[in-house]
Amino acid sequence: MSATDAESKRMLRRRMAATLGAMSPEALRIGSERAWRRAVGAGVFADGSTVLLYAPIAGVPEVDLTGLAEELVRRGCRVCMPRLDAGSRTMAAVRVGNLTTDLVADTASGLRGLRVARPGSPEIAAGELDVVRAGVGWGGANRGRVGGGGGSYARFLAVLRGGRARRVAFAFDEQVVERVPMEAHDERVGVIVTPTEVIEVSVGEADARG
Repeated sequence: MSATDAESKRMLRRRMAATLGAMSPEALRIGSERAWRRAVGAGVFADGSTVLLYAPIAGVPEVDLTGLAEELVRRGCRVCMPRLDAGSRTMAAVRVGNLTTDLVADTASGLRGLRVARPGSPEIAAGELDVVRAGVGWGGANRGRVGGGGGSYARFLAVLRGGRARRVAFAFDEQVVERVPMEAHDERVGVIVTPTEVIEVSVGEADARG
């Protein structure tokens, strides 16, 4: 990626942050529920599957999947959350059964409002995951994703490459752009779910990163 493309990526992050930051709490709540219910209705998550989601951060405008996690638990799914190792910048999937009792404040990262799985929660092997919520970002025609810049999610997705896990990105409609800048190490998503549509990867676009 050129310096110009790298700057375009940073500008896209800033533009999307401003766009989502301007949305009202009610719009975020309604959009989040419509998105995850659309995913469930479209059969993205099979009953009994193992799914990696994320815990919402208070005050951060993003698709809130709390309701989805609760619905999946009711459907017999194993719901996992990321566990980040700040030192090695790696990530693992950790199983949680209850988003209220099994999540605690993350005191190591220094990020206010971030919650992680309670110490001692069982780690799930990456190869056991059926669906993975593909990090912070948004996709376009090239099914690209722009992460938060830390790289942990991209490295975790690279580990899953060629496996059975389906990569699903949740986004508000405002986050879906025509294309996003992609570096050689960046990972693609297979499905993008918004409050109004489910965007499936086409046969021509599906590759080992899909």
